[in-house]
Amino acid sequence: MTLINHAILAMFSFLIIGNVNAQDMSSSQLSKQWTLLKEEGDIQLYVRKDECKMGSLEKPFSYTFIKIVNNGTTDHTVNFDLAVHFENECIGCISNPETTKHIKISANSSLETDCSFENGALAVLIQNPNFGDKRIFTGLELKNFKLN
Repeated sequence: MTLINHAILAMFSFLIIGNVNAQDMSSSQLSKQWTLLKEEGDIQLYVRKDECKMGSLEKPFSYTFIKIVNNGTTDHTVNFDLAVHFENECIGCISNPETTKHIKISANSSLETDCSFENGALAVLIQNPNFGDKRIFTGLELKNFKLN
């Protein structure tokens, strides 16, 4: 193999390995029904979209809700970033304390939330139309997924 072939193979391998830990879902795939985004071992991570009326505000907010299921016999901490993509903008693409999730889940259990926000760590704001939020939502990206 020539040096150029080795370089091309190394670059191709890097691109594949770099994307193994990311999972995407376009805005058209996201609905009010739970949709599997990631499965690893006994852990499944689902997402869904919903509109939530917030107090006296005129228009409802758009949220992505997360559901985590642990079908195993071991407790886990699920760590990840859920990046929200808009045209020309991404919130959460760069990991930071506001977007990184660390969710503890017991064996043989599930966690989820809805517009009650009982488990607010499982809610991600997509859009607030009450204050001129005109961004166009294009999808979600699960990044840095890790089980402990």
